[in-house]
Amino acid sequence: MDKKKYSGDFYENPRNVTLTLKYKNKNFPYWSKKKLNEIYKGKNIYIKTLYSLSELIFEQKRNLKNLNKKLKKRVLSIKFDNLVQNTDLEIKKITKFLNCKTSKYTKKTILNQKGNRKINLNIREKKRKVILKLLDQKTIKLLKKLENSYYDKKY
Repeated sequence: MDKKKYSGDFYENPRNVTLTLKYKNKNFPYWSKKKLNEIYKGKNIYIKTLYSLSELIFEQKRNLKNLNKKLKKRVLSIKFDNLVQNTDLEIKKITKFLNCKTSKYTKKTILNQKGNRKINLNIREKKRKVILKLLDQKTIKLLKKLENSYYDKKY
């Protein structure tokens, strides 16, 4: 989470094209407007990032849930884990959905991006434990809610 820089100076960079809001003389992504105070007061980058990205994810879920059936058919959801582990299959789903074909560079790109790989859940769990130690109880609950949301099959 920390390496991606989804918080802090990332939104101060003039080359960043994310729509931002100014709060207490700092820039924040527009989707975090409901949690600006929590993000601003967050004790570390992990807490700030969790508040910011959770707002984006939960807003996306609410919007998808509220779509009518006709519009829901125009949305394809792909889970990160599926894309990483079964890249070829997920690419087929995407090309079918978009009614298009892959290019001559697709296989090479999948190889370069280490697609079709097995996710090491032990490493993921170790990183999760490190992050949990850096969170307060309120933010731990938020993380668990996000995790449950990820594994939920519905919008």
